[in-house]
Amino acid sequence: MLVIFGRRSKEVPVGQLVLLCTKCRRPVFHNAVALKSCFTLFFVPLIPMGTRFLVKCGVCGYRTKPSGSLRNQLATWHQSGTVPPGIQQKPSPDALATK
Repeated sequence: MLVIFGRRSKEVPVGQLVLLCTKCRRPVFHNAVALKSCFTLFFVPLIPMGTRFLVKCGVCGYRTKPSGSLRNQLATWHQSGTVPPGIQQKPSPDALATK
């Protein structure tokens, strides 16, 4: 009998922040992303294994783990589904359709 199991991660965008990149040293937009991982059996996700947060630079693509209060803020934003007014969310399809 053959059993196929593994782990799958899915990226869910949380919002965009203006931060100083630690690699390219520029104050640019960073994408805040929640990585949800789960255990899979025969390519079917069965058991959720947790959520991690990453911040990706918009210029160089460098990924960092948020620390301290930023990690707590991202977790709160992800759970509530609302982002404070100073933070940009992903654009809506209606905004992209207008020229």
